[in-house]
Amino acid sequence: MKNNDINQSDSMKSNATTDTNKKKSELIDGDYKRFFFRHASVLTWILFGLGLISAVLIFLITKDPFKSAAVIFLLIWLVVFLRYFLWAVYHYNVNYGYTIRDWEKIEDAKQRLKNGEVVLQSELEEPKFNPYRSQTFGVPPGTVRGMLAFTLLFGAISILISSMGMEQGLLENPTLRYQFEFFETAFLMMMAFYFGDKSLRFLQSRWKDNTPTSNNTPENNSQDRPSDAAPGAKTTNLAGNLKSQDEQFIQEDAAFAAKEGLEDKTKDLSLLKDTLNTFSASTIASTEKESAKVEEEDLVAEFGEDGQGQRNYPCTPIIDAGHGGTIDGEYTTGNKKRYKFIGTDEEFEVLEGVVNRKIAKKLIKKLEENGIPYYSLNVFEEEDLKLSERVAEANRMYTKDKSVYYLSLHSNAASPSLQGKGTTANGIEIWTSVNETPSDQLARIAKREYQKFFNGKFKFRGLKEKNLYVLKHTRCPAMLVENLFFDNYQEAKYLMSDEGQDELAECLFNVIKSILYYYED
Repeated sequence: MKNNDINQSDSMKSNATTDTNKKKSELIDGDYKRFFFRHASVLTWILFGLGLISAVLIFLITKDPFKSAAVIFLLIWLVVFLRYFLWAVYHYNVNYGYTIRDWEKIEDAKQRLKNGEVVLQSELEEPKFNPYRSQTFGVPPGTVRGMLAFTLLFGAISILISSMGMEQGLLENPTLRYQFEFFETAFLMMMAFYFGDKSLRFLQSRWKDNTPTSNNTPENNSQDRPSDAAPGAKTTNLAGNLKSQDEQFIQEDAAFAAKEGLEDKTKDLSLLKDTLNTFSASTIASTEKESAKVEEEDLVAEFGEDGQGQRNYPCTPIIDAGHGGTIDGEYTTGNKKRYKFIGTDEEFEVLEGVVNRKIAKKLIKKLEENGIPYYSLNVFEEEDLKLSERVAEANRMYTKDKSVYYLSLHSNAASPSLQGKGTTANGIEIWTSVNETPSDQLARIAKREYQKFFNGKFKFRGLKEKNLYVLKHTRCPAMLVENLFFDNYQEAKYLMSDEGQDELAECLFNVIKSILYYYED
């Protein structure tokens, strides 16, 4: 009876101890889990919600589904990366790389051992510390490599989706550039963590004492940091090792200098003397010639081959006169882009391509008088070039000179017919391709100058966006100006007059000058 009471008492104590350890384990495990998972989940869901709202707003503002999709991919990367990273930190720093189930098996084996049952040694083995504690955040290299690959994959997909429908490359489009820089920064930070850890581990291995000793066991030769070694383990005296190595290096240097130093100095002096003797007048002349060549290359780099300068910002217009002129009295655009006023006080016909060329020629004259550089795409040609030919020529110029931008001169029309009393549509429009691009800044400058110059004389219909062929496919910034409506009677008379053409040319000259000053300042 007494023995039964003792056994029952021992059993109760054992159960109480087990319950206490279990509660303690649950408390610690629960606190960590709440921090790493519950709080992280709240944070990631908040970020994802804000990101979805941003994606919707971007779509409503820009009408560009690709930009919104790219933002969503970026959010997926952020949420998955953050949650996986926190899980990895928890798994290796709290659980030492074991799962909860693994720890439960170990605790069960300990309990069975206390109860007198036969337990294998392998069932009792447990990690005493994180095997990857010397890595950044205590995460193994394989996990970091996985994060690197994940970042590259989703970064590339996000930028690829965002670039769809855009007319410019990565470096020329600010949206793509910022997106690229975001993923680039994330990638480089992880690369720094990864290779920084590898470098530290390499240095630690160099610090170890390489002299064979009786204590030179695998445990003592591990690459873990000495400060993290298990209690009671033998560690290497790093300070003593470094000092002894320094003394050894000093002794070896002294011996080497005593043996060969004088001979080396004699050789150096002899070589110096030979060099000075061979440094003749021809060598000096060659050096001066090379210096002059470098100076010439610097001047070309600064001012260009023709002295006009090679700039990397849009400041030199490629002037394109829309449609065609006349050859032997025939309008090269045919029965398009023309309007004949009949039944009005004054009957006349407007050929848009002819008017565009007259304004463009007056504009070029003003540019030449003021020494402002430009390119003429077709101003002095009467043929109506195809849109693809205009784009190809503009892109060829852009390849040679990155400072160019495309300026296409047009007049507008609203009537579906080619003759009549005209329409009431009126005003000026400036067009660029869709989405925010460097072209938009040019258009904003042009809008300001048009409004300032005409000061309410003509209606400004606003900045418009559409993927017109010449705007979408030119590689340089591009805008298309619609100078009034040639099928509006009053505006057509203005377009046909010398005064009107002079004023429009003067306004365009102010636009080009303001763009030049804007980027040079």
